[in-house]
Amino acid sequence: MLFPPRNPPKPLYGKLEPLEFVEKPVEGTPKYILNTKDGKLPRGLPNKMTVYKFKPPQFSYEAGKTARKDAAFLGFSDSDLITDLKGTSYKWRSLKTAGILEIYRDTKEILLITNLVSNNLYLPKGYITKADAIEDAKNLFRALGRFDDSLYPAGYSVAYLGRIQGNKILETQNPSEAQFAQVHLFRNIENYKILGPDPRKGLLSATVGYLQKEASPLNYPTIEAYYWEIDATPEASYPIISVEQAWNAVAQGKGVISNVTPKEFNPYEGYGSTRIDEILINNIYLAYYETPKQQTYMQPIYVFDGNFRSSGTQGGATTVYFPAVTGEWVNAVAIEAQSQE
Repeated sequence: MLFPPRNPPKPLYGKLEPLEFVEKPVEGTPKYILNTKDGKLPRGLPNKMTVYKFKPPQFSYEAGKTARKDAAFLGFSDSDLITDLKGTSYKWRSLKTAGILEIYRDTKEILLITNLVSNNLYLPKGYITKADAIEDAKNLFRALGRFDDSLYPAGYSVAYLGRIQGNKILETQNPSEAQFAQVHLFRNIENYKILGPDPRKGLLSATVGYLQKEASPLNYPTIEAYYWEIDATPEASYPIISVEQAWNAVAQGKGVISNVTPKEFNPYEGYGSTRIDEILINNIYLAYYETPKQQTYMQPIYVFDGNFRSSGTQGGATTVYFPAVTGEWVNAVAIEAQSQE
């Protein structure tokens, strides 16, 4: 009381809702090993972090008109529309590709699913590189109005080239045999990453094919767009637990395994349960967390990146999340996590 701390936290929003993580199922009970370069926990991390507000989606009487415009840009015409424009979501089915496009009126989410294998003949090889695909994906989301804030240009991007072999989609490193690329876009805020439930997947993602001059549903055959605009003006800050506390909790198995990437993992296939005996934590840092589900506040988390080992496998990469805000400022202390099959 005699010596109050300088610049104390300002928890202006009161208690926060617990974060909703998605846990990758694993077999076994992993043992956690600290494996940083100096064998120590990072030093100099802050004891408080800004908590940001997500801006609520704005209702628009032009939502149906805008959705039709976005659908036309993606190669879907009014003749492809299979719902009316009076509900909360609008849906199209392409007569050419059988792809399904859905645009949500209130949240502006976009989901486009196309069976790439059945459209193999329309996806030529050798017309795409990772760099071109990333730029094409950025242009796509700019055109759709989902790339409007300054946080995406400050972020980073990841691309995976793909090809079709038989009934399977395989990753390739050779642009001459690539038929498309899967691109994930991520935001940064104040030099901190903004990560989703799976740190390998951006909340803006698209498959980029051979871009034809006219609008075509095969230009961008798959899209997942969850765009929650952030009020980047810092107003509130919250105390966070120390890295020692976070590491002790993770070492006891209380963290959430959000990513398991075996060495032979195919980014075009779903994840299957993996046996893990040991997790070697190579890097620990703070980041922010967002989900496809609309939230009120964007909160900080601790991220533990590393490698896993298990008998009979080649191992791979893994990531563990743990909430950073101290328990006194969260409505429920226990981590909210759901299993992802």
